[in-house]
Amino acid sequence: MNTPADLHIKTCLFEDESKAIRCIREAVFQIEQGIDSALEWDGLDGAAVHLVATVQGESAGVARLREIPGSSVLKLERLAVLPAYRRQGIGGEMVHTAIAYSRTQGYTKIAIHAQMPTVGFYEQLGFTAVGEPFEEASIPHLKMERSLSDPEEG
Repeated sequence: MNTPADLHIKTCLFEDESKAIRCIREAVFQIEQGIDSALEWDGLDGAAVHLVATVQGESAGVARLREIPGSSVLKLERLAVLPAYRRQGIGGEMVHTAIAYSRTQGYTKIAIHAQMPTVGFYEQLGFTAVGEPFEEASIPHLKMERSLSDPEEG
């Protein structure tokens, strides 16, 4: 898959990129998937690190990284890529960036609650299923994890 040559992914705080983060998450989660804004905006963004992907200076995707309290696990959440930028490898590059960031911060594992249609995507990136499917925001999900001691895959 050819990722755009001008793809840039940066880590930031919510307040530094709140406009882009809000715009993409509202478009993908609230409008496209019908998730209630009260569920989407859970008050945890200020305590998280965010990823913002841009292509030719235009915001294309976002994600949130949040520490699981009392653990050495970082949770990848709210990964969203705008429809015009999908199937270009941007989501995969964002996950690789999240993995690299997690390693530099000393976490031992990265976890995600993957929507069922995305499970194969995360498996290709070295994640494995943990437990049984469950519903979150009325959407079937599967908890997945990846050890950060594993070599980079995907």
